[in-house]
Amino acid sequence: MAWVRLDDEFHNHPKVALLGDMTLPAVGLHALALCWCNSYLTDGFVPEGQITKLCGDLTMLLPQGKPDPIVMALVDAGLWEETNGGYFIHDYLKYQPSRYEVMKEKQSLSKHRSKAGSKGAANRWQSGSQNGGKP
Repeated sequence: MAWVRLDDEFHNHPKVALLGDMTLPAVGLHALALCWCNSYLTDGFVPEGQITKLCGDLTMLLPQGKPDPIVMALVDAGLWEETNGGYFIHDYLKYQPSRYEVMKEKQSLSKHRSKAGSKGAANRWQSGSQNGGKP
């Protein structure tokens, strides 16, 4: 399980102050997008089609029920950057591990567990042969 890093002073950041009336929905979408990016190892890229899935039904919050004003607030504040096919979370890789780093860590952990498992199995077999074949 990976964790998303979000500074405990995020609420005081000048970019958050720029969100104005969209602060709560924009921060909510931003947090969900951070989690989604971390979970799917996208290095901070949020595909355009994923945004509506993260937002859910917005008809109670926004007249058109679409996330466009929330996304534009994030872009205008400098928290997100528009790119072809979606958005990048600004400075994502400055605070979150990259896909490469996560995969490298998983590989290292897998090798460590494999060695530990082999050692444990060898110990069980060795003690079993000393106990008349009973592990």
